[in-house]
Amino acid sequence: MKKKRPAYEIFIVAVCVVLSVLISGALYAGRLKIQKGQLLQTELGSFRRAIMAYRLEHRANPPSLDALTERADGGEGAPYIGVLPGFKEGRAIDPFGNPYVYEPESGWVSSSSVGFERW
Repeated sequence: MKKKRPAYEIFIVAVCVVLSVLISGALYAGRLKIQKGQLLQTELGSFRRAIMAYRLEHRANPPSLDALTERADGGEGAPYIGVLPGFKEGRAIDPFGNPYVYEPESGWVSSSSVGFERW
């Protein structure tokens, strides 16, 4: 005959399972934020290089980020930037789901995500 397990053993196993799920979820969420931050840095670098290339050719900053997808050299060359990241309400969005902020006067592009505005 099988011996019945005491209730406290089942409770301890359940608590261990719940704690390990919570800890792994927290670690995953932290890692996800780090990866999105790295992707944001990459995208901002691509935008800024494309803006510099546009500025060299046209001697002015692009009027919008959409202008960077146009072909360089009067339609003969490749676009300054291949494709803009996802769109929300007609604007390019960052990895956190917020729109990029572009200032045509200064040619500066940044993120509107909280904590990443100064990148």
